[in-house]
Amino acid sequence: MKRYLLGALCALTITAMPLAVMGHPADSKSPTNTKPAPIIIRFQAHSPHANDFQVARSKNRALELEIKKKGMDLAFTEWMQRDHPFVFAKECVKEVGEMAIEYKSTPHMLEFDKLIEKRADLRIQASKYGHDIAFAEWLRAERPDVYRQRFGVKSDQDTKK
Repeated sequence: MKRYLLGALCALTITAMPLAVMGHPADSKSPTNTKPAPIIIRFQAHSPHANDFQVARSKNRALELEIKKKGMDLAFTEWMQRDHPFVFAKECVKEVGEMAIEYKSTPHMLEFDKLIEKRADLRIQASKYGHDIAFAEWLRAERPDVYRQRFGVKSDQDTKK
């Protein structure tokens, strides 16, 4: 009876293994699977995680390529989003609150407040996540130049020159 169960378990493992491998990509942490970060975390501002990032950078050459392609802060932000999601979420909330305070009396906030009355998608997002988070997401999606300027990120056209 034990041999029969062992044989059945081996057969199940052999047939299930290819299905499991096909079902999951080899690198589930690839940057294409994640949403773009709503904020940019400064590499210099997080010394404990910056040290971890440097260690990961020395072990993973893909991080080095991301740094050359996107810049240190954006590569660090994406790494934090993948490897330290809870710290990343805490930083997002903190940064979004600061961004909302900074933009409180600007034309961008006034424009957003007018649009929120007209667009259902913005109202839903604001009621679901809060006004500040909806504003930050709107700024990132619909005013990318202002967003990039806020975080000091170069646009794709600037990096090609």
